[in-house]
Amino acid sequence: MNALNLIKSSALFFCLTGASQAGLWFKIPNAQDELTEYGHSSKSLLNPKSINVMVWNQYKGKERTWRREFERLSRNQDVLILQEATDDRKMTKVYDTSRDFQFFMGTSFIYRFGNKATGVVSAAKVAASDILAQRSRGVEIAGGTPKMILFASYPIAGTCHELLTVNIHALNSVTWQTLAAQLLDALKVVESHQGPVVFGGDFNTWSKKKMEYMKHIMHKYSLEEVHFKNSHLKMKVFGRELDHVFTRGLNVREASVEKSTGADHQPLFLTLEVR
Repeated sequence: MNALNLIKSSALFFCLTGASQAGLWFKIPNAQDELTEYGHSSKSLLNPKSINVMVWNQYKGKERTWRREFERLSRNQDVLILQEATDDRKMTKVYDTSRDFQFFMGTSFIYRFGNKATGVVSAAKVAASDILAQRSRGVEIAGGTPKMILFASYPIAGTCHELLTVNIHALNSVTWQTLAAQLLDALKVVESHQGPVVFGGDFNTWSKKKMEYMKHIMHKYSLEEVHFKNSHLKMKVFGRELDHVFTRGLNVREASVEKSTGADHQPLFLTLEVR
């Protein structure tokens, strides 16, 4: 996809910036190791009339019911936008044995003790035509770790345009200005994309200023906020929702939050139609 190809020249910058931030208890993977592929896609093209999307912070699969819930919740989806993934055996076995979804994990960092990676995972029943990992330039005040944004593009039947999914796990223990920089870096990629966009994940918008800025900058870049049924079920901190989805070039036919015991966050579901 042209947008991702245009931005890939900046990937080395993000990698080197992240590498300089490695700490005593974590390390940053080399550029060639920051993406890992699992599973197999089962379809060739997305249906422009109906694209089912799930957005979910999985809490690193810590809950006893995670696997059962993941398999149940993902069954009827076309696209998955997942945060707090890890490469421990429990989670990667589910991904790697899939014959429905192609998964890509973008590693934020690796724990030195145990050598376990954590990051975000984007998946679809359609093979990605392009994938890009963008590690944050800022780091958490508590711990010094970066966070990852993952971009994936997917072909759509009947059009030369592709769906761009933007999967964010936003920096948490930072100022609103540091979050703003992470969002602006991502939006540079979005701005270059000519087709429809789904930008979703855990934005960690627990402060009034972070929430206000996120809404402002998304609107400025022509991304529309999705409003969900049962939004009271969303994970909240200080009374503010953390998980959000924004779209461009798409009609939202349905959007709801479902109760699940598989993680501390509740999954968000959307049915989308290309305009």
